[in-house]
Amino acid sequence: MSCANATSASINHAKLITTLLQRLERRWQLLFGRLTAFSRYFERRSSRPELLDLNDHLLADIGLSRHDAGEDALRSSRTRLTAWHVHR
Repeated sequence: MSCANATSASINHAKLITTLLQRLERRWQLLFGRLTAFSRYFERRSSRPELLDLNDHLLADIGLSRHDAGEDALRSSRTRLTAWHVHR
């Protein structure tokens, strides 16, 4: 095998490894994104009862009414889960 062929083979091998690593990185990013979406969904879902347990004065302090607290928490959970299904 000549030196030129060995160099060419090394370059092709390096390109192949780079391509495979890039694909692997994209797959990990997708997986991490999905896990993050699930985590946010369950976090919001679990915080909804806590938000609804606040009295009207505390809700007003954060700029929410009792109706807003229930609807906003429910809507954001549905939106996130729907967005995850659409982008799968």
